[in-house]
Amino acid sequence: FGACGCTGWSVEATNLVLGLVNHFEVRIVAGSDCFCPGLPDETQQLLGRLRFGAGENTLADPGPVLATNATLAALTANLHRYDVWISHKPPDRYPSFPYRGSNSYSKRPDYVIGRSMFEATEIPLDWRYRFSSVDEVWIPSSFLREAFARGGANAARVHVVGESIDMHTLYNPDTVAPFATRRDVRLAAASADT
Repeated sequence: FGACGCTGWSVEATNLVLGLVNHFEVRIVAGSDCFCPGLPDETQQLLGRLRFGAGENTLADPGPVLATNATLAALTANLHRYDVWISHKPPDRYPSFPYRGSNSYSKRPDYVIGRSMFEATEIPLDWRYRFSSVDEVWIPSSFLREAFARGGANAARVHVVGESIDMHTLYNPDTVAPFATRRDVRLAAASADT
């Protein structure tokens, strides 16, 4: 994750994992302190079971390939073992291998994806040097795709993968009432100058 604790990064990463786990064998390297408190018990238990064990270096039985585009599908078409690493962090924190984090991994996976969220029109210049450490970048909008390409990322390797949202329980339009609007309320938004 980009940051531990209950942050936007951890909420995004949790939802990404919950979306992928129904389709692929998934493992996570984040510690239990990297999730928001108050998640349903079954979600907390699932995230705990998905953590890599100490010294575990690769997926035991990774199941179907996580094919997000033609490049990845072609890369993995003739392999019987798939090892895809999704790093949900800002580009300056994309992994290098051997990886030394909450666990250590000596071998670089077959395919490394950097998944990032950034709310700006330009990216920091030092990020351009980290793009070479991943095979592709996932970002949640075409706006960010353009910003990353302008910032030095190879546009052919930057893919829009929308936010993962729990549509069954938290954001199910069939289970929540519409927000009542009032015409007598004035709304003001403020931001600090930098």
